Amino acid sequence: MMIFDETKHQYLDRLVRASLASLTLGISPTSAMLTYLDWLSSLQLSPGTQAHLLHKAVKKYLRLLAWASHSSFDPNASPCIAPLPQDRRFQDPAWRYFPYNLFYQGFLLQQQWWHNATTGLRGLSPHHEQAVEFGARQWLDIFSPSNYVLTNPVVLKKTIASAGTNLFQGMQHCYEDLQHHYLGKRPVGAEQYMVGQNVAITPAPSVSLVVRLAISPKLSPEGAVWNSCATLF
Repeated sequence: MMIFDETKHQYLDRLVRASLASLTLGISPTSAMLTYLDWLSSLQLSPGTQAHLLHKAVKKYLRLLAWASHSSFDPNASPCIAPLPQDRRFQDPAWRYFPYNLFYQGFLLQQQWWHNATTGLRGLSPHHEQAVEFGARQWLDIFSPSNYVLTNPVVLKKTIASAGTNLFQGMQHCYEDLQHHYLGKRPVGAEQYMVGQNVAITPAPSVSLVVRLAISPKLSPEGAVWNSCATLF
């Protein structure tokens, strides 16, 4: 006598995968492992790249030491590496003082090195390269000095000023997020998004086009006339 028919066994498979996805935040462990092994094997087969990365690591370390000795005598010294334009974590002037300037400068140099280590490898597929580079950046951001109280001068100042109440509020928000995630509840604030009012859905695959509208003024005898040209990519 069979316990499962042709369809019921799929329910068990979906239940196992759904339970695993709730623990891994929707990331497939098998896919992540294969991506990592692809990058690692490509790096092992590239001794020239390994030597180049070692040279860059030593060079960045000496560069940081030279900048640290110079900035200790000149507080207004230019940083040895600037954050990316979209990175606003270290814009506060408090990051320019010792030892916080060393924290964030060392982190940015390490971030740059990992970018070089995860991109441009021969034999690594473009999809795996993007996944490894993104994953390495996410893991590295966990150890960013902006994420910890003792290494973030802005948070440390606010913690002292509020007598630690900001940390209590942060722990409360973290507990609420974990509770909503593992209990299958909707995120806080999701109730303000209503389908058909401010959220659109479609059952068919959607194709998004980036539309660039170039508008330039052109004078005519009657006055200024606007000519527009739309280009689809």
